[in-house]
Amino acid sequence: MVEISIILITYNHEDYITQAIDSILNQDIQKKRCELIIAEDFSSDQTRLLIDNYDFSSFSKCIKLYRKRNIGLVENLAEAISLAQGKYIAMISGDDYWNNPKKLSHQKEILDTNEDCQIVYTAVEILKNGTLSRTNQSHIKTKSTIADVENLFNFPFSINASTVMVRNLQMSEYIKLLLEARFEDIALYFFSLNLGAAYFIKTVCSVYRVHKKSMWRSYNENVQLLLKIENLLLINKMLYEDKLFNKIAENLSSVRMVNTSKAPTTRRLSKKIIKIINFLFSKLINQT
Repeated sequence: MVEISIILITYNHEDYITQAIDSILNQDIQKKRCELIIAEDFSSDQTRLLIDNYDFSSFSKCIKLYRKRNIGLVENLAEAISLAQGKYIAMISGDDYWNNPKKLSHQKEILDTNEDCQIVYTAVEILKNGTLSRTNQSHIKTKSTIADVENLFNFPFSINASTVMVRNLQMSEYIKLLLEARFEDIALYFFSLNLGAAYFIKTVCSVYRVHKKSMWRSYNENVQLLLKIENLLLINKMLYEDKLFNKIAENLSSVRMVNTSKAPTTRRLSKKIIKIINFLFSKLINQT
């Protein structure tokens, strides 16, 4: 029986992929009870060749999803999840890495011993310009439920996908949400809260890398904020029936001007931003 499906998502990560793979191989876990799914999205660099240098025979099986064309992060992840046979699923991006060899075993233990737990995630460090810094996650409870949604809602959002282990339950429904909402970490977090509790490990087990090739970092802060809001509105509509809206409105009320001049926005993105702003401010006006 496969206990853990480890999903490695990668695209143009030749400078980082070996550190990500090494961190997977260094996990103190019975690998013969784990499967590894590598979803490589038709990189234009040497990422695929670097992956092929590794021997993954220590795992029960290794599935390599080598794309014949670039299909994008969300679609790449969605198919990888659909193939996962493990009781639990852990995800990691090819430009991040795990820095605690007990990460998977600790998360598995929590899921094994807490039937109410749907998702376990850990503290994370950010690596930028060669310097590691701890994120501010002091407000997060060790255990959180749907009742804590408003308290957990915070910008920037607290969870990082590479820190997560989730119970492989109703993941076909998560894939539907993922394809709509587009942000894998936020969507997974709220989807999981809809099924059970979230457990937070305060020990740092993962490193999130900030670099110039990151698509998210190419947007300025205002565009990031508005994209997160759009994402949360979709999740709100699909899962929570407007329970989140008051908190969204509260956060947005301080946003008076959107400057997208420094971001490589397309006409489509600009139209989406305008649509979101108009909708949210009309709601705010109606509430006052």
